[in-house]
Amino acid sequence: MILSRLTAVPASFLDRGARLSHESAAAPADRPLAGRRHRLVSQQGFTILEAIVALAVFASGAMALYSLYATNIAALVKVGDTVRQAPLVRQAVERVAAINLTDEAAGEFEIDGMRFTWTARRVEPYRQGQTTTGFLGSFQIGLYDIDLSASEAGRRVGDYRMRLAGYQLLRPQTLQ
Repeated sequence: MILSRLTAVPASFLDRGARLSHESAAAPADRPLAGRRHRLVSQQGFTILEAIVALAVFASGAMALYSLYATNIAALVKVGDTVRQAPLVRQAVERVAAINLTDEAAGEFEIDGMRFTWTARRVEPYRQGQTTTGFLGSFQIGLYDIDLSASEAGRRVGDYRMRLAGYQLLRPQTLQ
């Protein structure tokens, strides 16, 4: 009776022909372990096909994780560059805004190891300026498109575009 409750019996035990006295007269179909001997021996490991399928599933999962990792690293590097460049670009924009664009149409300068190159192109013709009270002013004003390019260590890191006003003095102001 104890033998019928066991789930796995070593093959050496079955090979010796050890049987309990009350099961020796039973038919082979009545013995619960008689049919399992072959099944236990055949299910001892993986087949080569199962191993190949498992390896393919693992490899595709690993490739997906690696591509996710590589994408996140590239995005992290780009964000770090942008955070580091933001104050330098702000300084460059202020520096270009301080230039009178009617006198100078292009130039380049360097701020903390980053080289900035800019060009100005007039998009609106000069117009006579006005004072706050509506009278004609002393300046002519033109609108310019500015292309600002930033590079570091020979590689371009950013292109920026803005619009600024250029001015030209027509007549000197006199205080009375």
